[in-house]
Amino acid sequence: MKIEIKYFTSTGNTLWMAKVFKTYLEGKGHTVLLSNAESDGMEYEDDTDMMGILYPVWGSNFPTPIEKEILKIKPRNKKMFLIGNCALFTGDTGLYWKSIIEPNLNYDVFYVNHVKLPTNVNVRWFNFLKVLQGEKKTRLFDKAKPKLEKMCEDILEGKRKERGKNPFGILGAKIQRHQAKSEYVFWAKKMTIDPDKCIDCKLCEKLCPINNIQVENNYLVKHGKFNENCICCARCYNLCPTDAYLVGYETRNTTRYRRYKGAYPNTATLILSNKKEWH
Repeated sequence: MKIEIKYFTSTGNTLWMAKVFKTYLEGKGHTVLLSNAESDGMEYEDDTDMMGILYPVWGSNFPTPIEKEILKIKPRNKKMFLIGNCALFTGDTGLYWKSIIEPNLNYDVFYVNHVKLPTNVNVRWFNFLKVLQGEKKTRLFDKAKPKLEKMCEDILEGKRKERGKNPFGILGAKIQRHQAKSEYVFWAKKMTIDPDKCIDCKLCEKLCPINNIQVENNYLVKHGKFNENCICCARCYNLCPTDAYLVGYETRNTTRYRRYKGAYPNTATLILSNKKEWH
């Protein structure tokens, strides 16, 4: 069976999920095509037998690059699975998009599930969930891996799953989706850079999924602001090698406001190369 999986990764967690899925499914003799929604779009190949979407939960929703493109794909009468990851609250994200995808695109979204992975958000007013480091981070990935492999097994067996039916989760998700866009604008306006830490390496410009950062002529150092299209993926904030990016002045304190360096020691390099690596 040919299985095509689209994914978007903010700071490496979903990329790690994609590796787990690819390794397991190919180990069972299936052909797996991983495709980065950020650079390759959301369209699937016509001869694909089953489709999947792996994603980080953003405000009880798909990440912006998937949300904007999902309804542009060609309708097909085929099976699809949706697997999200989040540190705390996923709500009914998968079921919400199942209710949109099935009537509009004619897919059978038969499997909806999610897994807990480390948070990449540690800013003022959202400091109650700490960024994990060292063994604590490793243990969470070790705990998540067999759960993902069980999901792969269920998917291959055609089992149906609809996680996210908790009424409190559904209500919370509706509220969060309603507020999320304004929250993104709020946080984006607080993003700036510490000119004393910036080394002008331009990694942020390369990592930004929507080309929202310009470093020519030390744009960020001189102006201390971004363009107007930030989607709050947190790549620049977390993966800057000198932690120069700030979300409010207080985040200069990197002991209290830790940066999440991703699932791998070389997360930034993998994100930049994942299109070539996984396609």
